[in-house]
Amino acid sequence: MRKRSLLAGCLAAAMSLTLIACGSSGGTQESADTPAVSAESEADQAEGAGEAEAVQEMAGEEKTGSGDVVELEWLHIWPEYDDIWKEAVADFEAQHENIKINTIAISWDKLSNSLLTYFAGGDAPDVMPTWSTGRYQAMGAIMDLTPYLEADSGAWKNTFGGAGLGVGKVGDSYYSVPLRTTATLMIYNKTMMDEHGWKEPATQEEFEALMEEIKAAGITPLICPGNPEGYQIAVIGNNFAEHKLYANGKLEDPEYRSGHMSDIGEEYTYAAEKLRKWYDNGWIDANATGMTRDEAGQAFYTQKGVFYFSNNNEYANHAQAAAEAGFELGAMAMPAPEGTPVIINNFGADSWMVSAKTEHPDECIEWLKYLSSDEFMQNFADKTSSVVGNASVTYSDAAMQKFADIFSGTQCYRINADYVSNDCNIDINMEMINYLLDPAYTPEKLGEYAANAWAENIAENAG
Repeated sequence: MRKRSLLAGCLAAAMSLTLIACGSSGGTQESADTPAVSAESEADQAEGAGEAEAVQEMAGEEKTGSGDVVELEWLHIWPEYDDIWKEAVADFEAQHENIKINTIAISWDKLSNSLLTYFAGGDAPDVMPTWSTGRYQAMGAIMDLTPYLEADSGAWKNTFGGAGLGVGKVGDSYYSVPLRTTATLMIYNKTMMDEHGWKEPATQEEFEALMEEIKAAGITPLICPGNPEGYQIAVIGNNFAEHKLYANGKLEDPEYRSGHMSDIGEEYTYAAEKLRKWYDNGWIDANATGMTRDEAGQAFYTQKGVFYFSNNNEYANHAQAAAEAGFELGAMAMPAPEGTPVIINNFGADSWMVSAKTEHPDECIEWLKYLSSDEFMQNFADKTSSVVGNASVTYSDAAMQKFADIFSGTQCYRINADYVSNDCNIDINMEMINYLLDPAYTPEKLGEYAANAWAENIAENAG
């Protein structure tokens, strides 16, 4: 891999704090890329192993077995929702007298190492959380849920919104089901849009025409900071790449969906060309490459720009800031080119998966059906302010409902990051910044850089 420039090297450390998987505590931590398993230190691995051993011992003590009662080990990473989980377990056990749920709780940041320890020892819990399905599917560690999802004319499958369920899809099969979802979307100054008679664009072509109108009015169309959280510029570039990947048939390729395909040079060359066009045309703030998030927020809330990026979990804070500034917010997915589906970049889900070695697959499915039921999901959404995987849930907050409608109205097409570390994502993201800063840096060189970085990282992490 070509050595990163000084800028990328200086900013990578700061970027790593924001490019953390979406399975964060309380769903409030921002997701800057599709959730990926980070490269962890030996110390972290040892700590995770120790925690996994501890919870295994605890769970082993709980396995008392009694007659025909089936005991399931259920691992989760949200102890802050303890009251919700206790209520759910009690309700489920009352409805299923032959099933007992033994709960194991760990902190979300220890999940990756703990799962690897479990799988290596062959003693994983029956049901586990994840945000990195493809990695564990490739290990043969988790169960194919497709037959259960498609039984009874797809009754259970139809419970979920397309995008959330798509996170757990590898090839043509599903290996996890979503609890809740999160994504980076576009927010905009709705008040300003209404005052000028500007309409929310339906396609990328309409969006480009609108940005030209906004620019002609003396207003910056799109504010997106590149320093140190260059992911907002990368969201645009990655979205371009994913549309091209879709057009080239790669997003539906089983090899690609499993996380092994690294042939992305052509698509990132295209993305670089588009990104340069948007930047050179003045549609992206001229100071974007050096703009901090605080500076970008200040520009947006003083109404110097129309469009901005936000994670749906941050929306409430943005709405409050907008109200204090005297305008109303709107939200939308980044528009797709004519003839292609809407692709939500940085889309992720906190999901559930089942151990391939469980002795009680049917009972595990019963528990997952409960956790995805209309009643439980509505209660969970109301109490946690989360956009959940169940498509039937309604939200009292109009913005949350809008996000849910966006999520359910699209499929999850995404660059599969299951074998790509955060460091690799940071490198590619920051290389987009370097590319915009250097007029001599060609789109072909950026495409080559991304392809090489991807291939090297997959080879290192997937074996």
